[in-house]
Amino acid sequence: MVSNEDLEYLLTLNPDTDITKSYIISLMGKTRNSEPKYKRNEPCVIPKGRYHNNAAPIQTTLGKLIYNRFALEDFYNILGYVNKAVDSATFGDINGKLVNALIEDKITTQQMAKFIDKNAFFYGMVTLLSPSFTQGSLVPNKKVIAKRDELVKKYAKEIEAGDAIVGTEIEKEVLKVAAEELKHDPVGELFLSKASKLSLNNTYKNMKIMRGPIMDTVKGKFVISTTNYTEGIKPEEIPVYANIAVAGAYARGKSTQIGGYITKQFVAAFQTVVLDKPGSDCGTHMTTKIIVNPKKHKYRYIVVNGKNILLDSENLNKYKGQEAQMRTPIYCKSTKICSKCAGELYYKIGIENIGLTLSRLSNSVMNAALKKSHDVTVKVSTVSIDELVI
Repeated sequence: MVSNEDLEYLLTLNPDTDITKSYIISLMGKTRNSEPKYKRNEPCVIPKGRYHNNAAPIQTTLGKLIYNRFALEDFYNILGYVNKAVDSATFGDINGKLVNALIEDKITTQQMAKFIDKNAFFYGMVTLLSPSFTQGSLVPNKKVIAKRDELVKKYAKEIEAGDAIVGTEIEKEVLKVAAEELKHDPVGELFLSKASKLSLNNTYKNMKIMRGPIMDTVKGKFVISTTNYTEGIKPEEIPVYANIAVAGAYARGKSTQIGGYITKQFVAAFQTVVLDKPGSDCGTHMTTKIIVNPKKHKYRYIVVNGKNILLDSENLNKYKGQEAQMRTPIYCKSTKICSKCAGELYYKIGIENIGLTLSRLSNSVMNAALKKSHDVTVKVSTVSIDELVI
């Protein structure tokens, strides 16, 4: 438990000048001569009224309190106290709310830039907060390898036949053991945390467990590689491993051309689609029926009792999940797309040539190709006929 003295100091210090790397090290850093004073998840309780006049005590941790005080102090009226581990989902939620606040002029660009800079500060804390190397991260885990070898022996015939489904099922079973083992390793967060770019199913599996199914493009069948890069690969598997490198390079060098070509087609087709003046209304009475989703329909107009209602931060929760009639560019009667049919988002962010934003669709194709160059793992999914028939 964090002492009252340290808690009080953390609640009263100036977050812009007093929360430094040396201060954080003094609380959570391990030195040659001493163990850390506190863990990142060391529990603490913020008393009632001590943090932005909180109405009730806040059960939290030292790490969360430091992050709130350092990075989120200026946005308490928007975010409140963020009492969650800051993984990719939480950070995405924080970032989304702040972007909306910026669009609605509730915060300034200077405040947003300050938020970005403060998050960048934590990059330099990686070695303190999450060690990169341990014995467990450098060599395969004995329990994990034992489970792998057990399953490889059990399904020897299927592996010999190149059964990719069995290969992926073996991976899943072994990865369960690996996940449990990594929970007890300081470096485990790098593979288990949603905030990390390293993947248990890709990075750790390939380096420390088994490569799994690989398509042999010469023979037209899968090869199930039961070894990993750390142990070394079998000589007879070298050609198919070489194919992995080729597949990654092809995805990066050639497959990206597909998205690039689609982008050119979209630009040529939709470059004349532009917005009308702010506040314009073509007067159409045609709408499309939707179920209001805050992520999809913010700053769009719905028609309620004959009136155009803008969905924004003030009323989104009121209409969330409800059926509504939404104005849409599909039924716009103007030569240019009026603001009531287009919604207000693009006006707020200064985009007039709205047709060019369709390149986001083709960009997703290019991004998928780029990601494939880093992950060519074979994945198996179960689908029903109902999902295939539209």
